[in-house]
Amino acid sequence: MAAECLAPVAREAAPKAAANETAAPILDMSWWPGARSRRAASGREAKMTNGTVAGRRAILLGVGNILLTDEGVGVRLVEQVERDYRLAPGLSVLDGGTAAMELLEDLEDLDLLVIADCVRVGQPPASVVVLKDEAVPSFFRARLSPHQVGLSDVLATLEITERAPKHVVVVGVQPVDVSLGLEQSEAVRGVMPEALEEILSALAGYGYACLPRERRAAA
Repeated sequence: MAAECLAPVAREAAPKAAANETAAPILDMSWWPGARSRRAASGREAKMTNGTVAGRRAILLGVGNILLTDEGVGVRLVEQVERDYRLAPGLSVLDGGTAAMELLEDLEDLDLLVIADCVRVGQPPASVVVLKDEAVPSFFRARLSPHQVGLSDVLATLEITERAPKHVVVVGVQPVDVSLGLEQSEAVRGVMPEALEEILSALAGYGYACLPRERRAAA
């Protein structure tokens, strides 16, 4: 489950190999706003799943590197949703890992794409950030990391082929520490419930409400 955070930052304690990475060129995302203007099922072929028509489909995508402390926050969040909540019909949870174009088929023709990740947008450490639809392209344009550019390439390709998500929401947490380590910083752990609520709210707002699983009483 390795993926770069959505923005670059000086990582003094990160693995030395990261210093040799070259940021990919920034993709022009100016195509986005008009393209995704509520294309309600316009002429798209309905996909078939187990012999039935899949009319609405959503994905909760978690990306991040769990080996770099707070950078794995997106993965931790989607794991918690999958573990503690019953997913709404049509909703799937996807671990993005280091994949880029490999995600293309999974993200085709979505009603909703919710991305959970660490983000760097100049907010105080451990801030929870939510971006929706028209706010997403400028966010991608401003970032330089190879992972972010790869994901924007996927979305651009989906737009060109007229299979882009109708709605995109980014829920992220500004990291405190991205040094090597499996444990999150105390500050980021403290805002995990808030970030989780933002994810659940985004899903419910588009018709994909997830209800808590029933917990078995301890023996």
